[in-house]
Amino acid sequence: MWLHVASGSLALAFGLAAMLLRKGSPRHVLAGRLYLFAVAIVLISTVPILPLVAEHQEAWVAEYLISIDLLVAYLAFSGARRPKARKKTWPDVVIACAGALIGIGFLFESVQDARLMRMLMDALDAPINLDTATASFFLAVFGIGILLMVWEDIYLMRSPELPRGRYLSTHLGRMAGSYLGLVTAVVVVNLSKPLTELGAPQWILWLTPALIGTVIITVNVRRVGRLTTFP
Repeated sequence: MWLHVASGSLALAFGLAAMLLRKGSPRHVLAGRLYLFAVAIVLISTVPILPLVAEHQEAWVAEYLISIDLLVAYLAFSGARRPKARKKTWPDVVIACAGALIGIGFLFESVQDARLMRMLMDALDAPINLDTATASFFLAVFGIGILLMVWEDIYLMRSPELPRGRYLSTHLGRMAGSYLGLVTAVVVVNLSKPLTELGAPQWILWLTPALIGTVIITVNVRRVGRLTTFP
């Protein structure tokens, strides 16, 4: 558990540093690489703590935790390959293939969760659990989003003549998206139980960081998309 918490804290710190440092500078690049390393440790250290999370939280929280970690890792590593045009290399192919598998897995898990929930609700003659339905919905959204980004990766690998801003906007959007995913994971895992005890819906935790972060990322991505070099 301590490794997961420590690596998550470092990822948040390095990610913030990368965002604040001058883009393209040696310190920005170093902070970005340290962020990737911390994200990798977060993903690896998640697996051993899943039983502990499931024991102290609702069952869907453990599923959400590994799902969001996979999403964060894909966004971070694919985004790190996109600050400029690159010829297709084996890391790009591996990341794209991993992204496709993750996206398909998310969609499959979302469908399975929805079917299982429907069967349980019918058997128990109970209303649909809104929190579980929300988690299943977001899994589907994550899956579709990753598959669309994999398609974009393939397009970018095959189109090195695109304007510089096209690559910069993809780099910024994905790196910032991975950081937003980390923040959302921290919020959901740590506040889901207190919020449930208060009787408040879980979707507040899912949507609030996402809505705020998406607006900020969209504004900056559009601005960077018009550039030819780092600001």
